[in-house]
Amino acid sequence: MTQPVRRTFGVEEEYVLVDPVSGGAFAGADKVLAAAERRGVAVQHELLVSQVEVGTPVLTSLDDVRSSLTGLRRGIKAAADEVGCQLAAIAAHPWASRQPQAITAGERYATLAEEYGHLARHMLICGCHVHVGVEDAELALEVSTRIRPWLSLLLALSANSPFWEGSDTGYASFRTTVFSRWPTAGPQGEFQNRGQYSALIGDLIAIDVIKDDNMVYFDARPSNRYPTVEVRVADVCTDVEDAVLVAGLVRGLVSTCALEAVDGAEPVRVRQELLRAATWRASRSGLDGHLVDLVQLRPVPAPEALRSLLAYVRPALEAAGDFEQVSQLLDRTLANGGGAARQRRVYEETGWLPQVVVDAVERTCPPPAAG
Repeated sequence: MTQPVRRTFGVEEEYVLVDPVSGGAFAGADKVLAAAERRGVAVQHELLVSQVEVGTPVLTSLDDVRSSLTGLRRGIKAAADEVGCQLAAIAAHPWASRQPQAITAGERYATLAEEYGHLARHMLICGCHVHVGVEDAELALEVSTRIRPWLSLLLALSANSPFWEGSDTGYASFRTTVFSRWPTAGPQGEFQNRGQYSALIGDLIAIDVIKDDNMVYFDARPSNRYPTVEVRVADVCTDVEDAVLVAGLVRGLVSTCALEAVDGAEPVRVRQELLRAATWRASRSGLDGHLVDLVQLRPVPAPEALRSLLAYVRPALEAAGDFEQVSQLLDRTLANGGGAARQRRVYEETGWLPQVVVDAVERTCPPPAAG
């Protein structure tokens, strides 16, 4: 049997800029990017001017992920402070999407706004994307197919968007529901080879549904920019430790599925309709209730489902030296209920939705520990 390898990985996170007085969205990305550039912090625009995006360098350890994300968040916070706004790692702004949001300047974003209309102008949501190094293009495609039965569990673990347009939606990740309106969002289909995958993208462009391969938003896909598998299903996590957990599990999952592919193991085959149903259940329930076990086709309590995932990827985690840390982080998140539960607790305790944003700002970039 082929031995596991310790694969490189990296994380991209999207954040909301918020007004320090009202907690509403703050249209200041241009100024924040300029202030960040003066500090040597690499930040990018997103679709809306009240959002920014960061990406770590190529990393090798979970400690590197923690350090890099913490450093990026602190750098952007300093830039935001200079501009007069705040930074929130929150997967959906609780109320700002009631009103259309300003679109970032530039031809690409203008095209998106024109083509997708209302959808683009109300898309105040933020995700977390994890890239795991897979050099071989055909293997990357096969891995992005093999990991599909487990992706809904990663969504449940990261769910951090219960509020939308001023109300509790009843969902743990309403970001997923909002994002699912894009024509290429959701689970990737099955392909026999990279040629078939490229042909699909060509067809989507030919029928004028997307403009280029940057608009393929599958929950997991071979990256069109890097030699990686990119897992895009997760909400952005307010707590850096939750982001570290998601990154560790994604690397373990990609490594496990790559190993199975190389060894010729039969993949778990799941219908597209069941993948979508499992994604819906994860977005609805998060860690509070049942999730779908797509291997045995049954509902299971969320902790049981997540511990099954941990057991599945354990050999890869142990090979990378990650198992103990990932196991502890998973226990921690299951115990506190995750991001959506935290937001609801804050609202229940205060009865004031802006306090949810205040809490997210404080936890996005907490002060360094004393000593």
